Amino acid sequence: MLFETDRQKPESQPESAECERSSVLFAAIAAVFAAFTVITTMLIVWISYTSVPRHDMWDYWQWLPKFEADWSMLFSQHNEHRIALARLFFLVDQHFFQATGIFLRACTFVSWCLQAALVCSLCAPSTSGSGRQQTLIRVFTYCVVVNCLFSAQQWYNFVNGFQVQFPLMYLLASVAIIALTKCSGAALETSHRNRWFLLALVAAIGSTYSMGGGLLVWPLLLLLGLFLRFKVRHLTAISALGAFMWLTYFCNYQTPGAHAKPVESLTRLPAVLRYVTTLVGSPVDDLMALVVAPVLRLGNADHLRLVWDSLAGAIVTLVALACGLYLLRRSSARQARHAALLGILLFLAMTFVATALGRLNFPVLSSATASRYRTGVLL
Repeated sequence: MLFETDRQKPESQPESAECERSSVLFAAIAAVFAAFTVITTMLIVWISYTSVPRHDMWDYWQWLPKFEADWSMLFSQHNEHRIALARLFFLVDQHFFQATGIFLRACTFVSWCLQAALVCSLCAPSTSGSGRQQTLIRVFTYCVVVNCLFSAQQWYNFVNGFQVQFPLMYLLASVAIIALTKCSGAALETSHRNRWFLLALVAAIGSTYSMGGGLLVWPLLLLLGLFLRFKVRHLTAISALGAFMWLTYFCNYQTPGAHAKPVESLTRLPAVLRYVTTLVGSPVDDLMALVVAPVLRLGNADHLRLVWDSLAGAIVTLVALACGLYLLRRSSARQARHAALLGILLFLAMTFVATALGRLNFPVLSSATASRYRTGVLL
């Protein structure tokens, strides 16, 4: 037996070397694709750049005189959102960068870089391999995340400085969720735990006043707190501050006339489900619209696109549900990383449903597949 064991050892070395070469290859391929994605997206931003305001950015200039007369207008509505934090970024761009929009676009890129780092810190697996293999796996993971977050599929959010609110909401919500799960560490000192908890609350406030979807982070933080068995005083603080955010957000709130009323949309659950699955499947819409339909000469393929997107979205939803159940089972040991991943996944799902409830009266295909709404799906 001793001789057999000795004879097997040299055989494992070539296998380990082959595995390491494969890891290097996959990491290199992922790095090339990531570099291509980032460079082409930056080229799109460069080519399409103009300091002239686009679309909703004109609303900022109409809002500015009202703000100068009454500072409380910082929290006034923009459609269904209260974009107070985004407006602060607009003011910085105006006063320090001559309203060129360069600052806003740079903030969008930086926000996605930070978001990629956060996601990778949660997704990069801890393996039993060598330090080199672990590094390669982390490089591969980061490159895949960068490919998604910097994809030109959400080109509108990159070329329009007004859209800085999208990455801000997702980034700050992720920070709030991760910071809250950090509080569950039993080995943490009380002062460190309080700092993480304070960071979670501040980030949640920032997410709330980036876009309306940030409101959803409050019930999620409460659920995570219950799941991680937080102390009563922490749960009370989350509940009280969350209730205050919701009450102040909807004080003097007016539902935009063009939007659907969420309460009424709840009575049309099949339509809501179709919108959500189409939204989740929107990244594959271009494949049908720009490749398959023209090649097969299908003419008006809107109905086929809707079926295609919904089917892809349903598959992704089922996979996400399976991942959520897996994380829920793994998180039974109260592991902060798994709880944070589960929290971010739930937050994305909640924002998809909220988007459907507010836009159900719009044409599904043109609304659900819009470039700016693909951000959450790509994340």
